[in-house]
Amino acid sequence: MTLYTFYPRLRDGAALTFDAVELDGDQAAIDHSRLVLAEHPSAYQVMVWDGDRRVCRAERTRSTAPEGEAPEAHSA
Repeated sequence: MTLYTFYPRLRDGAALTFDAVELDGDQAAIDHSRLVLAEHPSAYQVMVWDGDRRVCRAERTRSTAPEGEAPEAHSA
C-alpha cells in the first residue's frame, strides 16, 4: 500500500485542505481522485502526489460539471 496525498484546488491554485489515503497503486489513486473532486464541489481540480512524485491531476471538464458527470483525470 502507498500513501497518496490529494489536494483539492480552487481555480486560483489554492488548496485549502488535503486528504491522505493509503491505496493499492496509481490506478486506485487516479480513481480516488475523481471521488475527492466530487466530494469538494468548490474545487476545480485535485492534484495527487506520492511523496514528491505527481501521480495525476483530475479536473472538471466544465466550471460546473453536471451531476453524475465523471471528472477527467490526467496522469503526471
